[in-house]
Amino acid sequence: LEVYRITMRLKAAKSGNANASGTIKVVDDGGLPVAGASVAAIWSGAVSGSVSANTDSKGLVTFNSPATKAAGCFTLAVSDVTKSGYLYNSTTSVQSSQICR
Repeated sequence: LEVYRITMRLKAAKSGNANASGTIKVVDDGGLPVAGASVAAIWSGAVSGSVSANTDSKGLVTFNSPATKAAGCFTLAVSDVTKSGYLYNSTTSVQSSQICR
């Protein structure tokens, strides 16, 4: 298993709050999407927190950060990916991504 990409988006509200979302794509050694992989990640920077969820049939999982009025960068870092019968290759994976406001 490897994290193929992390796509970040920033959402700002009229209230001054903003939050980020990060969509993570998990693939196998052949580059095919892996459904049902458990992905654990950590938000840092403008916000903090741990998140985890399973990938969908397209190998995707999306995490939304807490909202904040603070300026700065939202960083999403993958801490682990697991699925029975697979090994997570962190050395070939995208480890983190960030977006700033």
